[in-house]
Parts: sequence; C-alpha cells; structure tokens
Amino acid sequence: MSAVGWLNSEAFTHFGQHIKWSDMIGNTVGLVALALGWRRSIWTWPAQLVSGVILLAAFAFSGFVYVIYGALVLWGMRDWWLRTRTPALEGATA
Repeated sequence: MSAVGWLNSEAFTHFGQHIKWSDMIGNTVGLVALALGWRRSIWTWPAQLVSGVILLAAFAFSGFVYVIYGALVLWGMRDWWLRTRTPALEGATA
C-alpha cells in the first residue's frame, strides 16, 4: 500500500463517521502548529507546511484549497524571515 493509500485508509469510526488517518495526522500537526504560533516559534511554519502537505496528499483530487494553503504558509514563513532579518526603524510599528 502506498503512503497516500495508507493516509486515505480508515483509522476508526466515531458516531458512525469514518475518520481517516490523513485527517487525524494532518489536523493534529495543525493543532501543534497553532500551539507553536501562540509561542511565536519559527517551528510554526514547518509544522503548518507538513500539515498542508499531508492533507493535500490525502485529498489530491479535491484539494486545490490546500495548494493555496501551502502557498500562504510559504509566503508567511518568507515574510517572517525577512522581517526578522531587517533592522526595525526606531519608533516604527509592525
């Protein structure tokens, strides 16, 4: 079984709903990224990217929104990186 096939397999059933491994892993990594974001950690961006890649791989044919999501994560990481490398102007606000 391929990795994508495994991600699309059922992890468990809860209240009659079939929960896929991709949903569990992708959303759990997304929650980890959220917690890292609260702590303003640089690891937020890689975690968000991994979450997006997992969800995109699982829903490749119906997941154009995940392509946009991944692009926004990369853009945000780039923007953060550039702002931390540029000296702030005195008195300027973010």
